[in-house]
Amino acid sequence: MNQSNPSSRDAQSPSTSSDELNCRSRGSVQPAPFHRCLVGAAMAVLLTACGGGGSASSDLAGTQAASGAGAGSPETTRRADPAAFQRSAALSSADLASAEQQAQAAEASATSLDELQAGEIAAKSAYQSGAVARKALAMRIPVYRFSNSNTGAHFFTTSVSERDNVANTLSPPYSLEGEAFSVASAFSPGLSPVHRFFNTQTGVHFYTISETERANVVANFPQFNHEGVAYYASQVAGAGLIPFYRFFVPGKGFHFYTAKESEKDSIIANLAATYTYEGIGYYVLDTTWHVERLPHTGVTSGQCYQSGSNALADCASHGATGLNPQQDGHRTDINRMSYSELPNPAGGNFSRTHCVKDDVTGLV
Repeated sequence: MNQSNPSSRDAQSPSTSSDELNCRSRGSVQPAPFHRCLVGAAMAVLLTACGGGGSASSDLAGTQAASGAGAGSPETTRRADPAAFQRSAALSSADLASAEQQAQAAEASATSLDELQAGEIAAKSAYQSGAVARKALAMRIPVYRFSNSNTGAHFFTTSVSERDNVANTLSPPYSLEGEAFSVASAFSPGLSPVHRFFNTQTGVHFYTISETERANVVANFPQFNHEGVAYYASQVAGAGLIPFYRFFVPGKGFHFYTAKESEKDSIIANLAATYTYEGIGYYVLDTTWHVERLPHTGVTSGQCYQSGSNALADCASHGATGLNPQQDGHRTDINRMSYSELPNPAGGNFSRTHCVKDDVTGLV
């Protein structure tokens, strides 16, 4: 696909039949860095469309209008089968529930994060303590969001150079809204690949972390072209992770995604007639999350000091909070101490208690 002039990317007016523009990298299954979906001008809320983000290795990607009759046109939308998409969403939800069960079951094993293979689910404590998100920091890349004041369009990019190019040369009408969410650019323990499809009928990308749903889409949705792995995210909730919500729009035959809780709530409250909520698609990295690197001291909530006394008091007491509301005893839920035993090394004669792992820091 030939690259287009960025200044002409949003030449379409909101009244044209194609409501979304597709951004795809030439001859590559890797996601293009410039993703956006145009939404109707009548929509009153700002929507995080496409759920995008793309390859940080590309600076610019060409754009092309949605193929066929045009995204959202009657000829296109009549082909969409809401019941089929509903069944597909159920597969995704089932896989997330299964991943949660796997995480709980993994608590009984002593497998460390570093021993996990791609796609394997970590122990639930590794998600809860933030260990999974902390490991992913080395791979974390932000997804930037812009709004277009002329068309109501939004687009996302993971490329800093593209972000700066748009901000410097296409503003106005484009306004940088900052980081929408973050993802891992490559495999990190406890995370799973997110597959990206291109819907040739609507010109919109579809994302799923569910391997069952991926196989179902490949088998039953010929209008979806599988473009490979877009990035890595989590199937299990935990510290440093936020839900990535998905909706289906039957009238236009495409999915809509957002990582904003307030935006999700607004759509459910105001656009439920046209936007069908399908639940959580997966969990992405929280851009605003700050890692608490040290474990808690082990001091309990009954071991705080109060003014004028060396006697320990309940941390909820007036005397304790009056002296300092951020004593160790007030922070018992932050990086709570957690340890797990490690299995014997191959051929070794050590007992299981000779080696333990700090589940908070990962140190052995």
